[in-house]
Amino acid sequence: ARSACVLPLALGCSQLRLLLAAATLAVGVAMVWSINLHNFMDGINGILAMQAAFVCAVAAAAFAHAGDAPHALGAAAALAAILGFLPFNFPHARVFMGDVGSGVLGLWVALLVVMLAMRPGVAAASGPIAASGFVVDATCTLLSRMLRGRRWYSAHREHLYQWLVRTGLSHARVVALYLAWNVLIVVPALLWIHRPQAHAAGGGMLLAVYAAGTGVWLAGKRWCLRHVARRGGHASA
Repeated sequence: ARSACVLPLALGCSQLRLLLAAATLAVGVAMVWSINLHNFMDGINGILAMQAAFVCAVAAAAFAHAGDAPHALGAAAALAAILGFLPFNFPHARVFMGDVGSGVLGLWVALLVVMLAMRPGVAAASGPIAASGFVVDATCTLLSRMLRGRRWYSAHREHLYQWLVRTGLSHARVVALYLAWNVLIVVPALLWIHRPQAHAAGGGMLLAVYAAGTGVWLAGKRWCLRHVARRGGHASA
């Protein structure tokens, strides 16, 4: 009887260790991806600072709402630092983040997303939804290059924000478009999933936001290709 009780317990511990190992691996991969993603997206004046500031603001508000003052202060401090840097990088860049700055912000955003997912009282989908503007652009661009047989690991200029600049839009206007996504889509989605009666709505809203983002990316890329072709530029993408 004793062995019959110990065996299920041992199996349970083994499964728990596997789950913990898988979760640790997933978090590690997500952090590496976030570092690279934010490095790729740091290609025009102000876009990375704007997006990182937005994610920090969302995290600070979510932690404060959940009563987690230490994490809220940490996110707010990062927000203040980014806002202090922003005037030197936007609309005209006098100072650049470089690979080190973009990598640190990518790691910080990943940590915020993980901490938001683990914090009781905060919808787990909050972080991925807040970061959706960059994640959609970088992921759709990567998948597009892989499907077309391109060297997806090599340097390129095929992100949507880069194509928008190629059509003639200024850096400020492109940043404004990404900010508009955050204000018009992300903020309402976050408010929706944090309603008292919306405990199980996070997953569905996350899928809806990323599906909408993918649609916007495809439509935006198609518009850019047509616009560049009409101007006589190179539109092969």
